[in-house]
Amino acid sequence: VPSSHSTFIYISFSTLPLWLHYRRRCNWFLCLVIGAWCEGLGLAFRLLVRSDVHSTGKYILAYLFQVLSPCAFLAANYILLGRIVSHAQRAYYLLEIRANCLRFVRPLKANWISWTFVLSDVFTFLLQAAGGSMVIIKDVKISDAGNKLFLAGIAIQAASFVIFTAMWAVFAFRIQRGDQTLWSRPGWKPLHWALGFTCIWFIIRSIFRTIELSQGFRGHLATNEIYVLCLDTLPLLIGIMAYCYFWPGKYLTPETKVESLDALQASHGEGQGDAAAWREERSAGVNLATLGKDSEGHNGTAAHNGGLDVPGVDEGSSVKSVAAR
Repeated sequence: VPSSHSTFIYISFSTLPLWLHYRRRCNWFLCLVIGAWCEGLGLAFRLLVRSDVHSTGKYILAYLFQVLSPCAFLAANYILLGRIVSHAQRAYYLLEIRANCLRFVRPLKANWISWTFVLSDVFTFLLQAAGGSMVIIKDVKISDAGNKLFLAGIAIQAASFVIFTAMWAVFAFRIQRGDQTLWSRPGWKPLHWALGFTCIWFIIRSIFRTIELSQGFRGHLATNEIYVLCLDTLPLLIGIMAYCYFWPGKYLTPETKVESLDALQASHGEGQGDAAAWREERSAGVNLATLGKDSEGHNGTAAHNGGLDVPGVDEGSSVKSVAAR
């Protein structure tokens, strides 16, 4: 059973997101506030087990609050990535698909990505809730089935979140390589790194809960409170504190929203960030490496000839060819 000191510390820090929400409203980020308070309720309910350590019902109630409330934390991350992508106006960096046998696949909208993971989170939440309700039944077969269902929900949730974290990394990697203008733009990157930082801690917590549940409610991890505090409560608390410092409402504002490539093209004309050229290059599957080698060979031939006219080559066609390149 957790000490009253650890419960008080957690509940005290969980009030900060609520205060920040009223100061810089982010209605779409309320799930983090709700999740933080539900986790605090789970810790408070576990204090009630002190007076009745043999009460299975009280223990399961506290356990469900602690295990299910982090679903809201994960949902907050899912929604936040979609908001960052929409704010940066670069959804294609999130879902660009290229292959030799396929043309460029038009990316999905950023909010569709968020809702896909949110729906998976709801599905795993229902699995865990159903499994938890079956565990407290006295029938051994139903109880064992509920334990397996609970474990399946936790494992699927962890796998889904790992995939999401990979998409977060791919988005940053592709911007760093393909859009230095956006990469050097201040404002959005600190929040993006904070999102990745919390993902690491939430994955640690998901792995712990998966291993703990696989051992059963009377396993070594479940019966030693130090593991629960360090590998479940602490990662969630670190995530809360990270978002308290990098509050999304401070970074994702209409004033700092990035212009889309189409808007830049319309206002500035053609350039390195030209949206039409970007789409044409990918849809046609142009091999840039081959073009680079061919260009080097052409320049080398011109240098060897000393810039003199080559017999049999029309000067106008040469100029057009170079311009086309």
